[in-house]
Amino acid sequence: MCFLSLVSAVTLLLSLTAASPTPDDCVHLNRTLSAEGLHVIFGKWILHEAYALSSHDISSQILKTINSSQIEFVRTENNHTVIFKHAIMRDETCTRYSVNFTVVGNKIQHSPTINSTYESHFLETCDGCLLMHYTFDRSDGNKDIYLLFYRKAAMLPQTGQEMDKRQARCLGFLHPPDFTYNQAELCPEKSNDKETKEAQQ
Repeated sequence: MCFLSLVSAVTLLLSLTAASPTPDDCVHLNRTLSAEGLHVIFGKWILHEAYALSSHDISSQILKTINSSQIEFVRTENNHTVIFKHAIMRDETCTRYSVNFTVVGNKIQHSPTINSTYESHFLETCDGCLLMHYTFDRSDGNKDIYLLFYRKAAMLPQTGQEMDKRQARCLGFLHPPDFTYNQAELCPEKSNDKETKEAQQ
């Protein structure tokens, strides 16, 4: 009986965690990281879940082709610039690139062309976690929006997955994630794979 009671309690807890968040829940789950709190973004992060919203399906399709994705935010002597390094594994090919983002308040921005802009802000989340809301305003007037859940660790407990889904729902991402990390191989630390570096801004 004790075992059955324990199973019932765990099942109830998981069902409550998976339930749709209330407006009051979303107030606590949608807190944007302040400019003073941006120091927590630095270091290496593994992408665990990703959502895409856009006027076309290309964004979500791109996410579905990824095996693994790892990023790193690097400090610079200039407090107004952050180096963003990205390593993506697709099939057996690793692609790396780096971009200089400009810090604007509690956001980071990058403009690869005159009429297009990447902008990211971050939301408060658990320790050892990073939640990035990423927007790409295209030169053709379309907009792609991504919600990216990162962790320091490769493994993610089920409770963490359910919390990610609750935050996603609060932010209007009601569909299942377009990418979920399944412990696939990450890009190696040192490699001669393809690398693209964008010019300093």
